[in-house]
Amino acid sequence: MTPLEQHIFLLSGLASRGAQPADLAWLMVGRREPGQRALVYRNSGIAACTDALRSNYQRLARVVGDTFFRGLAHAYIDQHPPVQHSLVGYGHALPDFIDEAANKHGLSWLGDFARLERGWLRAHLAADRALLAPTALESLGDEALISARISFHPSTTLVKTRWRLWELWQEAGEEGFSEAARTLLQQDDAVLFWRPGHEVSARQLPVSNTAFIESLRNGDSLGTACARVLALAPGENLPGLIAGVLAAGFITDINTETGDSQ
Repeated sequence: MTPLEQHIFLLSGLASRGAQPADLAWLMVGRREPGQRALVYRNSGIAACTDALRSNYQRLARVVGDTFFRGLAHAYIDQHPPVQHSLVGYGHALPDFIDEAANKHGLSWLGDFARLERGWLRAHLAADRALLAPTALESLGDEALISARISFHPSTTLVKTRWRLWELWQEAGEEGFSEAARTLLQQDDAVLFWRPGHEVSARQLPVSNTAFIESLRNGDSLGTACARVLALAPGENLPGLIAGVLAAGFITDINTETGDSQ
């Protein structure tokens, strides 16, 4: 390897965190610019990635505090450097990364909290598509209604967690968020995110609603989804449930098995 090739190799390794500052010691004699610039470049890159993570996980940063979040961000960047030129949406693996380090930070709920953040971001960044009117089912007969399959807006994101974090997630969205201790329940929960207009909406879902939306999103017919709901909650108000889903503003198409679209 020529000196020039070695120089390029080391600078590239430093920038991607595949090398350490000590590897550039021979370039740093007398504060030579190549080594100094490489350090500045890498530090700037880390700062940009940290800012991107903070932007994408604002409530998480507010909940854990600046010192904790900065340490978390640096550890994540070290293991998951960006692979794209744009940092928009950077940090998709952060929830799993937090879970994997649970024995170190002791916050077993934190990964799920990050999943709620990711669900909001996914809805925020999703493509747009025209929505159906809430009255879209009225023109369907009983047979077509039972066989109908519903398409959801691309922003529709269902996040299931092992902890009930809805209240904490809502509070963390406020500028005046208090860091006072809270009691969190380890209990299955689900939150739906979608973007009916320019703003992301979020709703905590009961078990029956979760099952209904999951079934429809998996491609089941409306009749099959209703049967699944009744198996979980025999007294569920199905007309009200269906009307509520249509009125929420995340349905883009209704198709029957014959291929008709209303």
